[in-house]
Amino acid sequence: MKNKLSLCLLLLNFVWISLSASSQSEASFPKKESRPYFKLLPYPRGFEKDSLEHMMSYLLEKPGKHWDRKDSLQYMYTLIGSSNYDLAYKIFEQQSPLENLTEDQFHIIQHMLLYKYRYKEYHEWLKLEEAYFPYTKKQIEIRSRIAEVNRKQVDRVWSLKDSVLFPELLDPRWKSYKKGGQEYLSILVPLLREYDDALRDETKYESASNRALSLAFYEFGKFLKKHVSLSDAYIAYSISRYYDKYNNDVAVDLRAIKNEMNKRNYIFPSIREIFPKQRKGIFNYKKIMEKRKAQQDSTLHADYPPLKIDPDKLEDPVVKGLWDEFILIGGLVLILICVLVFIRIDKKRKE
Repeated sequence: MKNKLSLCLLLLNFVWISLSASSQSEASFPKKESRPYFKLLPYPRGFEKDSLEHMMSYLLEKPGKHWDRKDSLQYMYTLIGSSNYDLAYKIFEQQSPLENLTEDQFHIIQHMLLYKYRYKEYHEWLKLEEAYFPYTKKQIEIRSRIAEVNRKQVDRVWSLKDSVLFPELLDPRWKSYKKGGQEYLSILVPLLREYDDALRDETKYESASNRALSLAFYEFGKFLKKHVSLSDAYIAYSISRYYDKYNNDVAVDLRAIKNEMNKRNYIFPSIREIFPKQRKGIFNYKKIMEKRKAQQDSTLHADYPPLKIDPDKLEDPVVKGLWDEFILIGGLVLILICVLVFIRIDKKRKE
């Protein structure tokens, strides 16, 4: 009886240890954070490579003298894609593109204007976009604010300590919205999407350092941390860090959120997948002109027969190489003859 009881106790102990080990392994296994209401999806970055190649091939095949206004505008977009903003802006001033523009074309032009510090024109083109696409009103408001802060930072009248880019995100009413509740889903989540869309428009063609854009993502990240998820806040902080590597506040908060996610055993979202490197166009203005010149030269040479040389008119290379020596010897002989003649004449006079 005692043996059976001991055996049962051993079996129970073994089962208990197995269950404990299983529960511990499950608890330590990394997991994705639950984000049922909102999550940041991958950001589109840069120009569409295939589209840029197609446009460039078309422009190279068509002679410049046959270009029309549409070709010039396509050339302008391609120049912006290859970061030749100065020449692109000259074409922009001459052509004033406005007919039948897509949202993306608006954003390309706005990116160029912002790069050229043409803030007044940039805001004008934001209003034009809103007129053509009224549903972008809130996004235009957000982007306009980022551009205004950009201008103030360039003019050195902006203070990170005393200024807030988006006061709206600090409104205390957001704390009263329970996750999954009616107000949360009908007011807060749509607001998140507006900010997300606006930031997507600003980041698509921007690959350089941008303190205003960094601050925008930083404030958005703090809002996401409070009201959405650590994972989305981590993404926003990481993008903020990308646009301004010298903002210590961003670095501190990014480190803190990493520690918190590690404690909860959350899997970190892949920043490379969500915010990939911008795909640069394979063409630039210098290469464009080199290819066009090569095509022009090949066409020019094709119109004329190759140069021919008559073999009968070729000079003997040996004689040609000694010609200078023949002239020198002939000159010396002529001088010697003149001297001999002078001596003979002088001798006859004396006789």
